[in-house]
This record gives sequence, structure tokens and C-alpha cells, in this order.
Amino acid sequence: MKIKILEKGEDAVRFILEGVDTAFANALRRTIIGEVPTFAIDEVEFYENDSALFDEIIAHRLAMIPLTTPYDRFELDALEL
Repeated sequence: MKIKILEKGEDAVRFILEGVDTAFANALRRTIIGEVPTFAIDEVEFYENDSALFDEIIAHRLAMIPLTTPYDRFELDALEL
């Protein structure tokens, strides 16, 4: 296995990975993505819903909204995981 780093920034790295099969490269990619801290809407309470959509569908759609939050404003150790 050979790794050549092309660019290294504050929040991103570009590299070339050689000498491994695609399954290993994909496993590495999935591990890296899985370690990225993310924010998501986890719980939704409805008090009144007069729409044609069920509460669960609306809650699921809210959970799929990508939330962009400056990571430097939060202590990751203090967040509930």
C-alpha cells in the first residue's frame, strides 16, 4: 500500500492510494466519512398537524435536511452521541 498526499488543508486532505483493491479503498472511505461529526434533527414533537402528511413522514423529511454548523462553536465531547 502506498499513500501520496497531494494537498493537506485545515479541514481536507487529497491523496492517492495505490496498491489496494477497491473494497479496501471503499472501506477506508466509509470509515473516514463515519468519523465526521454531524448534526441532525433527532426528535420532533407535533402539537397539531392539519396537513395531508403523517407526522412520521414530516419528521423523516426534517431528519434528512443537511445542517451546516460551524464546528468550532461546539465542544464535540459535550454533545450527546
